[in-house]
Amino acid sequence: MLDVPLGVNTETVTLVWLIGALEHARAQGQTRLLTCLEAVLDDLLFEMESAARRSPNFVEGSRP
Repeated sequence: MLDVPLGVNTETVTLVWLIGALEHARAQGQTRLLTCLEAVLDDLLFEMESAARRSPNFVEGSRP
């Protein structure tokens, strides 16, 4: 379980952890783990973009 400081978004903490895990797997040559983590990242980015499109403030062509 991640320790999340007060006032910090858990999604942000999770994304930072995922990026760190990707960097570590890449540095260690752990290709199977890297493949799995990249798939998780792809799903996460898809969900973030989908949520942004549903947002009333969404502007076409912008990134979340």
